[in-house]
Order: sequence, then structure tokens, then C-alpha cells
Amino acid sequence: MLKRSPSLRTPGKKAKTWQKSFSKEYSPISRKRMSASYRDLEEDDILQRIDIAQEQKRLYVEMGAMMKAEMVKEHLNNLKEQLQALRDEKVKVRQFDEMVYLEQEHSDKFQDFNDTWDQKMAEFSEQAQALEQQAMERHGEEMRALIIKVDASLPSRPKDSPDLLNLKRIEQHLIRQNQFIEAHRIQQKIKELENEEQYKWVSRRNNKILSQKLVLDKKQDQELENLRKRINTLQDEQQKARVIELARLVKNYKNLKQEFTIRHRSNISKMQLNKMMSSTDGFGRSTADFKKMRSSFEGGWSHL
Repeated sequence: MLKRSPSLRTPGKKAKTWQKSFSKEYSPISRKRMSASYRDLEEDDILQRIDIAQEQKRLYVEMGAMMKAEMVKEHLNNLKEQLQALRDEKVKVRQFDEMVYLEQEHSDKFQDFNDTWDQKMAEFSEQAQALEQQAMERHGEEMRALIIKVDASLPSRPKDSPDLLNLKRIEQHLIRQNQFIEAHRIQQKIKELENEEQYKWVSRRNNKILSQKLVLDKKQDQELENLRKRINTLQDEQQKARVIELARLVKNYKNLKQEFTIRHRSNISKMQLNKMMSSTDGFGRSTADFKKMRSSFEGGWSHL
């Protein structure tokens, strides 16, 4: 008695159970809802459905139901495409999140950099202004002390000149001789000469005080100029340090962005090659050809 072909065997209890569970799912109406229904599935759900579909395809092949096996095969391909699309989308989302994180991290670092340096330079400017104010106050005290010292060292009235002393002697002599009219005339000359000598003395005295003030003014102006030069030098050094640190920050950001971009391009290239390997090639390329292509692509990206 001839044995029945495996493809013509009557479906067993297990096969009937699979057939019953999948007959509705593989109906034409269900297939129309496949693309929309699987769009929201998670990867684990799709993997589970792929396992179920593979088992169902095997059972249909054993049962000899080739049309149903073909239907399941098409559905299995759709599931695999959905799985690959989901994984590709996850990779793209992850890459997008990485770039967003990189941009946000750089923005935060740039903001912290500006805040830190703005505060540092503002504090330096306040300290510089305080130093200038202290120097000017000290200069004012020095000037007041000099004026007091010079004023105390110079009498307000000059010593009598020989001519003035001679007139005073003549005045006393005339008074003793009771020559009051002549004595009055000498008194007038004495007052005129005293006023003249007082005027000249005050002028000389003021010139001496002014000369001392000018010397001190020049010294203080030089001190203030030197202080401002030191402040400007420190500000220039501070500004250069800020520029150097900013250049380092921007360089690190560009390096990280370039690294991310290269890695993302490499991942996208691998995704495209995987998709090409998983699909049927119309020109008859073998899997080995695709592996060679992958190696060449990966090698090209690694040299960037």
C-alpha cells in the first residue's frame, strides 16, 4: 500500500488549531488592515507574530496548502518589512535624540560659559573701578596733606625788607623829634611798601604751593595711568582667555557633532544594506556580493 504524500496528509489536531486561528487573520479584509494594524505594534509583538507566521507557513507546507502558504509568506514578508521599518525608525529616533541632546548640551554649556565669563568680567570691572576710586581718594588725601604742610611752612606775611626797615626807623626818629607831619608822610610810604611786598609775597607763596601741587599732581597722574594700564592689560588677557576657551568649546562641539554624524551615516548605510540583503535582488546578486558591498561601505565610512 502506497504511503500518502506528506503534502496530502490530513491536517492533524494541531494543524487544524493553527488553521482556525489564522484563517480569519489571513482573510482579504484582514490583509487590508495589516499595514495600519502593525504600525502601532512593538518589536516584541512583531517578533512573536513572525514566529507564529513561520510556524503556520511550515504547517501549510506540510498540509500541501500552497496557496495558503503563499499568503502566509506574503504576510511574513510584510511583518519582516514592518520589523525592519520599526527598527529603522528607532535608529532614526535615537539619532535624532542624540543630536537634540548634543545641541541642548552645547547650548547649556555655551550659556554657562557666557554666564560665568560675564560674571567674572563684571567682577573684575567692579574691582578695577574700586581700585581707581581708592587711588583717587588716596591722591586727594595726599594733596590736602601737602597743602596743609606747605601752607604751614610758609608764613602768611613776608619779612620786612631793608627799605621797609629803614622807613620804620625814620618814622620812629621823626616821632621822637615831634615831627608828626613828616612822620605821617613816612607812615603812608610804609603802608604802600608793605602792601606791595605783601602782594609780591602772596604771589610767590602761592607759586610755591602751586609748584608743589603740580609735582604731586604729575606723580599721581602717572600712578593712575600705570594702574589703568595694568587694568587694561589684565582685561586684554582676560578677553583672550575667554576667546581661547570659547574656541575650545566650539571645537569640542564640532568634533562631537562630526563623530555623531559619521556614526549616524554608518548606521544608516548598514540599515540600507541590511534592507537590500533581506529583499530579493532583481539582478541575481548573491548574499556574498552584498557582504562585500557592506565591507566596502563600512570601510569607506571608517576612513572619514
